[in-house]
Amino acid sequence: MKKYLAIFGFLAVAALSSCEKDLPLYSDPQARLNFNYDNRGDSLMNYSFIYKKALTRDTVWVKVHTLGFVSDKDRAFELKQTPSGQLDAVAGKHYVDFSDPVYKPWMVIKAGEITARVPIIVLKDASLTEQNYCLRVEVKDNGTFVPGYKELSYKLITLSNRLTKPDSWSYLMDYIFGQYGPVKHQFMIDHSSARWDEEYLQQLGVANYTADQSYLRFLTGKFQKLLNAENAQRKAQGLPPLSEADGTLVIFTNW
Repeated sequence: MKKYLAIFGFLAVAALSSCEKDLPLYSDPQARLNFNYDNRGDSLMNYSFIYKKALTRDTVWVKVHTLGFVSDKDRAFELKQTPSGQLDAVAGKHYVDFSDPVYKPWMVIKAGEITARVPIIVLKDASLTEQNYCLRVEVKDNGTFVPGYKELSYKLITLSNRLTKPDSWSYLMDYIFGQYGPVKHQFMIDHSSARWDEEYLQQLGVANYTADQSYLRFLTGKFQKLLNAENAQRKAQGLPPLSEADGTLVIFTNW
């Protein structure tokens, strides 16, 4: 029996060895470039000048990474705007066009590296106070780099000069704080020391569900008490309860 087991073991090892020898070596010389996503929702970004009223231009940072061989030379890449299917941002009005020389030092994968951080320069225009504009950014085929995986091939940036819904305001925030609205958002800013933007929600752990839900419930209860007091004052002044533009009542108790 031991003899047969030994023979079987030898044949199994030989078969695996043969398979390893038959595996083709990766030889595709074409370099590809993807945007870096830490979470599935990272294809979408919101930016609003409302938090930085003194600025007329700012920078949104995105990260790209390569597929393929590492190079011992610097390699330039390019980005482009593509239609978003929504109200598209206008180069020179809402953002600095990607052909501008200011981007050149940044759109490079350095020798021996596989990632780069790229600034996308956004501009404050009066139109951003009226409507949101979308900037869809994709990798441009420049001969050196072509787009990589389709699902990692773009960033969609919403630009505004008003309060916008943070990316992480989804299931958990809806459950604890209720449906998002810009009037509610402004109320939360006015009655706390936080901006309640995407960065703050990330700090709270809302995006990856590590947030202290007891603390969040404490906050929503605090906001509701403050809202009750404000609505009482509004009633005394003959005003309706605090509501969104479409008439939806601002409310924090959502269970």
